[in-house]
Amino acid sequence: MRVADASSKSSAASRHGGLLAFGMDMDAGYPFEIRTSPIQGDGAFATEHIPAGTRVIEYAGQRLTPAEADARYTTNHSCNPNCDAVVDRGRIWIETLRDIEPGEELAYDYAYVLEERHTPDAKRRYPCHCGAPNCRGTILRGRGKPRGGTGKKKTAHR
Repeated sequence: MRVADASSKSSAASRHGGLLAFGMDMDAGYPFEIRTSPIQGDGAFATEHIPAGTRVIEYAGQRLTPAEADARYTTNHSCNPNCDAVVDRGRIWIETLRDIEPGEELAYDYAYVLEERHTPDAKRRYPCHCGAPNCRGTILRGRGKPRGGTGKKKTAHR
């Protein structure tokens, strides 16, 4: 497991709505930058090759509801993710599932689970715009789909 080099963190990145929760300084040496995403709003895009298994950022912010997370996150959802949210000793990380090349958007499968049944109406309230060939049309967890992509414990961002 590799952790991306980031020497300092601050709230200076609060100008990047999705990164408020991360409380990170974009000048701290992260291997990605924030720019407009074709998926939704802003996204995190690799600025260098990032090997599989790299923990690119630690989530150190407050717990959010799915609606709050939608409004604030910059790591977008994809039905064909290249990252996963993992928990290790109580710490939450965004970790790469495969090698990521410069220019690729970092994305993970939100796989939201609602208290209510995932009806067609519920799915319409949580649309997906990832454009992946296997897009399921919603950011809700797919039927019969296990939570997470690596077999590691994955947290829901609630």
